[in-house]
Amino acid sequence: MKKISLFTLLYTLLTCGLVFSQSPVNDNCSNAVPISVGASCVLSNHTSLNATSEPTSVAPNPTCVGYSGGDVWFTAVMPASGALRVETTAGGINPQVAVYSGTCGAFTQLFCMQLDNDRTYNNPALAGQTVYIRIYTYGTSAGGTFNICLWEPPVPVNDNCADALPLTVGAACSMSNFTNAYATSQPTSVATNPTCVGYSGGDIWFTAIMPASGVLRVETSNGTINPQVAVYSGTCGAFTQLFCMQLDNDRTF
Repeated sequence: MKKISLFTLLYTLLTCGLVFSQSPVNDNCSNAVPISVGASCVLSNHTSLNATSEPTSVAPNPTCVGYSGGDVWFTAVMPASGALRVETTAGGINPQVAVYSGTCGAFTQLFCMQLDNDRTYNNPALAGQTVYIRIYTYGTSAGGTFNICLWEPPVPVNDNCADALPLTVGAACSMSNFTNAYATSQPTSVATNPTCVGYSGGDIWFTAIMPASGVLRVETSNGTINPQVAVYSGTCGAFTQLFCMQLDNDRTF
């Protein structure tokens, strides 16, 4: 009886050990779990405990610093607008995120997020396509629980340079109100970053026709943000910066 009891105990311990060390079902890219893109953020809870690392032949390492493996995978279908917002909250870990287009083994990284920086991405060309979301822990392969939501934000209509809104140059200053809430960053291949310090993305775009005099004054006032301004000549993808403004310094050019 003692031998049978000892065997049963050892078998139970070994069996439990195997159960406890199981990897998540979405440990590999090929087993990515689909997440629905909602109209607002509804967090869902997941785990990366005992997750392993995907080889670079399947997915290149995220370009954000701090990747050490231990990732889990999700998929999502890009909304018709091409706008996707990714938000996370810490559970047992501080989740870091990399998002890719393509398929396992043939990925292009779209963006990555770290240290609780939620992100809006806007690319109408990807509307209806499946993207892959990779979650890992900053600086370690150790896993744990985390929360994530994907939703379609109301991106400004002039989020991209190609969709810049025309502004009328008046005989006097007449303020108009706009928002850059959920605006994304324009790649440097479209427009070089402004030379004024403090640019971190989240920009919107306008056009204006220079007056016959060649003199233009730009004035801003604060709403919920302190707006900074960069003015360019040329066209999207072939710009020359004329000037930039920051910290409420109105400018005549």
